[in-house]
Amino acid sequence: MKVLHSISLAYLSNSCAYRFYEAVVELPLCKAKVLDPNEDAFNEHIDENRREMALLARRQCYEIVGNALRHLKDASTQSSVRSGFVSGQNLVSDAALRDKYIRQIIQLSMRCHDQAFHEYLYQTMMEVGLESELLELAGPDLVPFLQNAGSRQISKVIYIHTLLFSALV
Repeated sequence: MKVLHSISLAYLSNSCAYRFYEAVVELPLCKAKVLDPNEDAFNEHIDENRREMALLARRQCYEIVGNALRHLKDASTQSSVRSGFVSGQNLVSDAALRDKYIRQIIQLSMRCHDQAFHEYLYQTMMEVGLESELLELAGPDLVPFLQNAGSRQISKVIYIHTLLFSALV
């Protein structure tokens, strides 16, 4: 744990090869705990700015796991540069192997009890086209997440509809 205090997120992101799925998941989540040891990100009794800063620090760590999923889902060289992974890494060209790595990352991620991380993971899975894998999960926070995601989408549709209607009138 002491080593994690001195490791930067940039180094961690560039050092975690996606094939070492345990490192891709465990190290960033440990780093999130180091950056927010008092779990201020989840404490609703503290100043909102302090809570948001703690959550932002955690999300930077979560992004390493999200980038690994993005990288594996879209195995093109352009994706590896965009997702923050070293562009010289060998890409996993075998689709079955990529799917195996994706599932292992997801399984390891679900062992974590960090609800903010789960929400980040679920959102990332939806963004990269892993909806089927998302629906296979049995996390206790999945149903509320999906309900909230649906509500947000309905709100966006209503807002866009209102804007369009206003423009026509």
